[in-house]
Amino acid sequence: MKRITFIITLGAFFLGALCVALLPESLPAQATARITPEALINNPTRSPAQVTTETPGGNPPLAQTQSSDLHPTRGTDPEFRGAWIATVANLDWPASPDDTPEKQRADLVRQLEILKQTGFNAVFFQVRTECDALYDSPIEPWSHYLTGKQGDPPFPLWDPLEYAIQESHKRGMELHAWLNPYRTARQEGLYPVADDHITKTRPDLLLRFRGRSYTSSILDPGNPEVVEYIARVTADIVRRYDLDGIHFDDYFYPYQNPAQNFPGITGEDAETFRKFNRGFADIGDWRRDNINLMVAAIICCPSSTGPLAGSRTTKNCRSGGRGKPVHVICIQGWPCIRKR
Repeated sequence: MKRITFIITLGAFFLGALCVALLPESLPAQATARITPEALINNPTRSPAQVTTETPGGNPPLAQTQSSDLHPTRGTDPEFRGAWIATVANLDWPASPDDTPEKQRADLVRQLEILKQTGFNAVFFQVRTECDALYDSPIEPWSHYLTGKQGDPPFPLWDPLEYAIQESHKRGMELHAWLNPYRTARQEGLYPVADDHITKTRPDLLLRFRGRSYTSSILDPGNPEVVEYIARVTADIVRRYDLDGIHFDDYFYPYQNPAQNFPGITGEDAETFRKFNRGFADIGDWRRDNINLMVAAIICCPSSTGPLAGSRTTKNCRSGGRGKPVHVICIQGWPCIRKR
């Protein structure tokens, strides 16, 4: 069975982002950064090591550790040097949703080749930006950022995630699928939404937030159906693709943004708290525990779906807060998602 790394990051728009990695004990947990190949070319004095060990606020880098294990993709390289390829808003790739699949593939290979030549050995490839898919998903619609119209498959048909995995592995680099678990619309009305998008099929699972100039929405982290849905989407990817890791970003409630006159979450989830408070008296503690439960659901999967269970060992996976134990079917042994 292949071990899958699960990584979560503190935010998408730090040049250096601290990663919390749930890794096998023999592998190091290190900081990673989102940085484009062009940024490396334009600033040649900035080495990959400087990029990947930097953390927000000038904090010291995480400790470097050594491993004698042979990694299936990195080989004997003990270091973990990762870079993000962001697809939301076409930040890094593809350059345009109007590009042909041939050009999109060529641009992706160019970026991977630059990352390999500049010393990176892991790529975090964003494949789910707003409950959409930059891969052939049976659950969610094709991404607007890939084809220009959400729900429309690329033509001729191809699978960017499968292609990125193949091209990364050719170069001895890991490929981690980067998912945004909650976000459904960073800005409503930017583009037409597909009929099978969850904002249309299950609007009852959303929380909506109005800023100064736009409205955004996320899946409601306090709704148990949302937890199961995210686990199902993640499980589908893990089971069907030869991944080296799963990477979560923006795995939290909206926070205050003074520039947009946005106060963060206030009472949008009051009804969800009333229905599913699990005995919590403080809504802030409950919200934090909801995030814990979602992460636990990915690693220790709900018995209703058992999406990531390898050897099915029943355990009580307790949430990080003071919530009740959650009875789940867990993966045998820590701390990885195992492919069948």
